Amino acid sequence: MKKIYLMLLTFLFLMNYLNAINFVTNGSFEENTNGWFPFNNDGSQTFALDDVNPLEGAKSLKITITNGTSASGDIQDNWKLGTRWRMSIIKSAKYHIHFKARASKTLKLVSMFQQNFPNWKSWGYVEWNLTTEVQNFDVTLTNPDEVGGYWAFVFYYGHLQTGDQVWIDDVSIEEVPNDLGQLTDGNLCNGDFETDVENLGGSIKGWKTYTVSPADINYNIEATTPISGSYSLKACSNSPGTAGWNSQLIWNFCPVLGQKYSIEFKAKATTNISISAEIIDDWTNGVRDNPLGFANFDVTTEVNKYNFDYPNPVTQYDLYTFIFWLGNLPAGETLWLDEIKVYPTPSLSTKKDITSDNNLIIKSTLGHLIVDSKITGEIHIINTLGQIINRNKINIGENQIKLEKGVYIIQFIKNNVLINCQKVLIM
Repeated sequence: MKKIYLMLLTFLFLMNYLNAINFVTNGSFEENTNGWFPFNNDGSQTFALDDVNPLEGAKSLKITITNGTSASGDIQDNWKLGTRWRMSIIKSAKYHIHFKARASKTLKLVSMFQQNFPNWKSWGYVEWNLTTEVQNFDVTLTNPDEVGGYWAFVFYYGHLQTGDQVWIDDVSIEEVPNDLGQLTDGNLCNGDFETDVENLGGSIKGWKTYTVSPADINYNIEATTPISGSYSLKACSNSPGTAGWNSQLIWNFCPVLGQKYSIEFKAKATTNISISAEIIDDWTNGVRDNPLGFANFDVTTEVNKYNFDYPNPVTQYDLYTFIFWLGNLPAGETLWLDEIKVYPTPSLSTKKDITSDNNLIIKSTLGHLIVDSKITGEIHIINTLGQIINRNKINIGENQIKLEKGVYIIQFIKNNVLINCQKVLIM
């Protein structure tokens, strides 16, 4: 029985890992620094690519402190300079962070996850000890206590002194399975309204609202007649608009470049009504850029579940918005929304299987993993606890890697895209 249970856990682990996403889609810096947002709260820095002494591949990120304002390198001054990678965090998830780094001298680098808006709430603070030698850095962080749509992974280094330099490369952040071999569903939205999160721009539990005349819609959280759990969001109309967009319920989030997204929610109303929902790039001057898609839903007086797969992939490193159009709600009528989810479309993930065209063969022999490949790439070797225990560059031809006995998950990655994932037994 114990053996069957362990086999089941391994199977669940493998199936979940096939859907794993690297949230940092430009962590190799081979072409540019797109998606990274350096900032100066005090002091200054240069933020450039180094193709002379890279840590990995052809280029690495090189940070030079041109004006260090820290008091004698006090680590508490780390907030003065840094760079952000925008991403959402998921409640109760388990994240593995990896990167390579070295510095011009022995020093500390700080990282954390942080809200991308005031009051800059943070989670997962880590101090890293860098030397002049290239090192691999890894940590697994668990259980953020809320869904954070508009967050970021941040490297902080404002405590460094003028002339200090840091090189960074091969950055990845992946959700890994929990002890039961499970991933979360990837939901990026606080849509159950059961627990407060900090407000974003005067919002209702993380949501923003936008209403223009002639629409007059009141939004609140109510516990009297919820359609799911103890609380639901309730929209009450004093007067309708001339179009659905006249009143909007908005959730901000940071998606993964190239990924497609789906939504799911429950709704009912006091009368039959049509509502709409879209996902777009954050707009400028009223222009809705890079739309992922638009959908209409017919809500009735009964509680129903609705879902929609948005057809277009994310095309920009940017803040995106998920929007309900509710301006057509008739005067005197009420709409309830609950269990709202925004999540990556599983069947449309960025992974590809190239085994079928014989570009890649992964097998094992006594004490060794053998990767026979017709293309270059990188493999991640993962144990059954979800820990990445090794990363290896793969050259064209046969590559042999020594491993202890056991069961491993082997990921083959090309240009930061998961190409192949399979289980291997090493005897």
